[in-house]
Amino acid sequence: MKTLWIGILCLSLIAPATSFAHGGRDHGYKKYYKHKNKHRHHHHRKPARHYHHHEVVVIKERPRREYHRTNLPELVTFAVVSGITYAIIDNAFYKKSGDNYVYTPHRP
Repeated sequence: MKTLWIGILCLSLIAPATSFAHGGRDHGYKKYYKHKNKHRHHHHRKPARHYHHHEVVVIKERPRREYHRTNLPELVTFAVVSGITYAIIDNAFYKKSGDNYVYTPHRP
């Protein structure tokens, strides 16, 4: 019984070694199907790809001319500069004029 277990153990150690001796991956198939002619291969080059470049046009919305104080959007920041109140909406400044906030192109 001992010799049977020793034989199985030896075979289990030798079997993986024989598969790695052949390279482990191709099992010897590549050596039979290898191209054996010694002529040069002519590799045809593909022409370079031609890319079309399109101009990118960025369209920026113009800010509204004015807002009434009751119609201001929810995300508004107010700033007071030298006693004048400004509303900042989408990085545009609106100067307070009565009940309206009028757009000013220049930052205070």
